Amino acid sequence: MMKIGYLGPVGTYSHRAAVWLLSAFELHAATLTPFPSILDLLDGLDQHEIHAAVAPLENSIEGSVLLTLDRLRLGEMTINAELTIPIRHGVFTLPGVDPSEIRVVRSHPQALAQCRNTLRRLFPSARHEDADSTAGALHSVAQERNRTLAAVGSFEAGRDLPLVRVVEDAQDHPYNETRFALLTRRATEFQEDGFASVGEASAALPRFSYAGISRTPVYKKTSILLELGDDHPGALFEVLRVLARDGINLSKLESRPSRRGLGSYHFFLDLLLQDEPSVVDQALAEIATLTGFVLHHVGSYPCFREDADETASQK
Repeated sequence: MMKIGYLGPVGTYSHRAAVWLLSAFELHAATLTPFPSILDLLDGLDQHEIHAAVAPLENSIEGSVLLTLDRLRLGEMTINAELTIPIRHGVFTLPGVDPSEIRVVRSHPQALAQCRNTLRRLFPSARHEDADSTAGALHSVAQERNRTLAAVGSFEAGRDLPLVRVVEDAQDHPYNETRFALLTRRATEFQEDGFASVGEASAALPRFSYAGISRTPVYKKTSILLELGDDHPGALFEVLRVLARDGINLSKLESRPSRRGLGSYHFFLDLLLQDEPSVVDQALAEIATLTGFVLHHVGSYPCFREDADETASQK
């Protein structure tokens, strides 16, 4: 049976993304397997405990999720689909707790960072404590029954817990979104893992059905990693020149340390595909011949977005 991993427990944003993607790709026979941390999730995929993983890639406020990005750098995983979902954080406490009693606010580091100013205003004397997931933070506060604790998490995760949502939409910025990726091991195991259907679906931009609603990917994207071996003036410009010449829109460019010493970097690039994919293929083939670069293909995949109406239904 196909196993899809996610950052658990049930009620995390990763869980919501996993349910969405499994429904979109009609992977009804698959089972969802929670992992306690992103590192454990990616290790589980790498060690064949699961066939695929739904992991966060990037947040619109706090940027890339470096654990995921650095594992993609190792070249053992590929992206098969992307889903962007709006993030609405709530602040939860035990019933009857006054804000002045709170001494610790617990959540995933990304969630705490996304609500930094709100939490400072609500609980100026409280320290922030990292948890492996937002839902896990909520569960721990409910279980410990400690009146000095608060947690940040999704409305869905807190709905069935003996907690009170004292603040709605605690994120500091209204446009708070996270991109999640459906990851598998490299293409050599793509067929073995039973993801042929995902690969075939990714070849075009078909419509999918989720919760009885037809879905169309908003665009298709190709992600690459450029490994810079010969650092010379204008090296990166040569790559960007090819993309600009061919009219290829670059939606992301991010450097990460190569771990070979200070000043040595790899580059992640996200390219928005056009009506004619061969244009991108030809550009990448030319980039691969440039002196000083090694090009790694991270994936070509459809990109989806959860509608605001679906987000509101989580409330």
